[in-house]
Amino acid sequence: MLEPVLDGPQSALCSTCVPLSRGNRSESSGKLSALADLHVGDTLVRARIDRRQRLREGDTVHLAFSAEDVHLFDAQTRKRL
Repeated sequence: MLEPVLDGPQSALCSTCVPLSRGNRSESSGKLSALADLHVGDTLVRARIDRRQRLREGDTVHLAFSAEDVHLFDAQTRKRL
């Protein structure tokens, strides 16, 4: 059973942020993207962000998102839930 991880906007610590190739543009905006690993306590949240955000390791960010934009994956099988 899935338990909610976030209850409203939460602070998260960035551990990595890697620019994606030019072929990986955001579907909605067409902007270049980056992949960020963010930690909310002991929970890892991997997020696709606009590359212009210039997020760096050690930065603290505040997370808020729409449930319709969330994709969940099984940590062991890596299959989408």
